[in-house]
Amino acid sequence: MESTLRDKALRRHKPSAWIAQLGVHSRIRKGRNYVKVQQDKKIYILWLLREHPVSPPNNSPEHEYCQSMSYRWALDLLPFLLEKSAISLELAKELRCGTFAMMAQRFPRRMRLTKEAIARYLARVESVVRDS
Repeated sequence: MESTLRDKALRRHKPSAWIAQLGVHSRIRKGRNYVKVQQDKKIYILWLLREHPVSPPNNSPEHEYCQSMSYRWALDLLPFLLEKSAISLELAKELRCGTFAMMAQRFPRRMRLTKEAIARYLARVESVVRDS
């Protein structure tokens, strides 16, 4: 009983003695608490973003960045999707008349790869149409 009272007194009146008494364990406890708090913050932020999605204003740099990243993602995926896709006359018609003038200067290498993939797909469509 006396030791618990003494421990409480140490904690209450002499924090330096308390830290010296617990040593590493108090740091571990603080570290665990910090990690738990950070995880809770991340979970709360993710919940907020899911429940209340916020899109940046149209003329903001954030909106332009998001738009360019989605355009870049589409340019990255289009060659792969065209390579794996079946023959479609509607898709070929759209690819023949489609232009990439929106952000072509920002991604010249991706644009070149995408145009090459479109050309290969259109050649594949034309060979199938000629054979049938």
